[in-house]
Amino acid sequence: MVLKKLRRRFIIINMCLVSIVLVGIFLANTISTARQVALNSYSYLNDDKRHITALHRDVYEPKKEIPPKAFPQDIIWLRVDNDNVLVLNQEAAPAYTDEHINEIVATALNTGKAKGILREHNLRFDIFKTPNDEIVIGFIDVSYEQKFVYVQITNYLLTGLGSLIVFFVISFFLSKIVIKPVDKAFKQQQQFISDASHELKTPITVILANTSIILNKKDNNNARKWVNYIDKEANRMKKLVEDLLFLARLDENGNIALNSKFNLSDALYECVLPFEPVAFENSISINNDISPNVFIKGNVDQIKRLIMILLDNACKYSPNDNAISITLKSLNGKANLSIHNKGPSIPEEDISKIFDRFYRVDKARERNSNSYGLGLPMAKEIVRHHKGNISVTSTENEGTTFSIVLPTCNA
Repeated sequence: MVLKKLRRRFIIINMCLVSIVLVGIFLANTISTARQVALNSYSYLNDDKRHITALHRDVYEPKKEIPPKAFPQDIIWLRVDNDNVLVLNQEAAPAYTDEHINEIVATALNTGKAKGILREHNLRFDIFKTPNDEIVIGFIDVSYEQKFVYVQITNYLLTGLGSLIVFFVISFFLSKIVIKPVDKAFKQQQQFISDASHELKTPITVILANTSIILNKKDNNNARKWVNYIDKEANRMKKLVEDLLFLARLDENGNIALNSKFNLSDALYECVLPFEPVAFENSISINNDISPNVFIKGNVDQIKRLIMILLDNACKYSPNDNAISITLKSLNGKANLSIHNKGPSIPEEDISKIFDRFYRVDKARERNSNSYGLGLPMAKEIVRHHKGNISVTSTENEGTTFSIVLPTCNA
C-alpha cells in the first residue's frame, strides 16, 4: 500500500512538473505569435501610411509591386473633415455602410489613442495627420490573424495533450524502475525486522523460562545451572544487539571520510595471532603470504573486525588437517587481501545472498554456532565504507575464497 502511494505520488509530481513546463512553453509561443501577428498588421498600415502621406490626394492609389502579405487583410483609409468622412480607397475597401463607417470612426477617435484595436469590430486602427493637417484613419481587418492565433492555440493544446499522454505512459513505466530499489529496500527492512525480532525472541524466551524455574523451585541448590543458561542467552542477545548497532552506525555514517592511515600488514598479523591456538586445536594450519608495509586509509578497528569475521568463518568451515591461506599483495594502488579455506563449497544459488542480513546457508549449523548471519553483512558494509570491494568464489574442489580490494596510500 505504501509503495503504491509512493508510485502514485511520483507520477503526479512528474506530470505536474511536465504540465507546468508545457504550459509555460505554450504560453510563451502563443504570446510571441500574437505579438508578431500584431506587428505585421501595423507594418502593413505603416507602409500604406507613408504612401498616402506622399500622395496628398483625395483618392487613394494603391502601391505597385507591394510584397505579398502574410494574411489577406482588407485595409480601408478614411479622411475625417469635421463631421464628414471620406473613404479614400472605395474600390479596395470592403462594402461598409455609411452608418458602419461613422460608427468605427467615432469609436476609434473616442479611444483617445493613435493606435489600437476595436475588438467588437475586429479592426485595428492607426490615426495620423497629413502635412495638410488632415486626419486620416486606417483600419485593417484582424479576423485573419485572430483565426491564425486560434489555430495555433488549438495546435498547441492538441500537442500538449498528446505530450501529456506520452509523458504519463513514460512516467508510469519509469515509476516501476524508480520504485524497484525502494521496494527491495522496503522488503529487506521488513525481513530484517522480522529476523531481528525472531532472534531476540529466542534468548528472551530462554531467559524468562529459566527465571521462572528459579522462582518456582523450592530447592535452589541447582539454581546455578539455570543462572548459567540465563547468562549464556543474555550474552547471545548482547552480541546480537551490538552487531545490529554496529550495522546501524555504518549505515548512518557510511559517507564519512576515513583519513586515518595505518599499516594493513601489521593489522592482519595482529588478527591472525589469536586464531592460531584455535586452528591448532582443530589441526588446521594457517599459511601467510603477507606483503610488508601495505598502507591504507580508514578505521583500523573496523578493518580488524572485518579480518576477524573472515578468519572466524574460515576456521569454522575448514575441515581438520587442512590449511587456511591468507594472502595480502599491493598492486596498482590497490591492496588485494584473500582468505581461502578448503571447507564445503557454498551453493551457487546462495552466493548472491550470503551478504544479506540474517541469511544462513546452513541454518541449523549457524544457530548451534551462535551465529545470527550478521558477520558477512558487517564485512560487506565495512568494505563499502572504505570504498572497496568484496567478492567470494566457491567450488567443490578448490574450496572458498573471500577476496577484498581496498585503495592503498603512501607510507
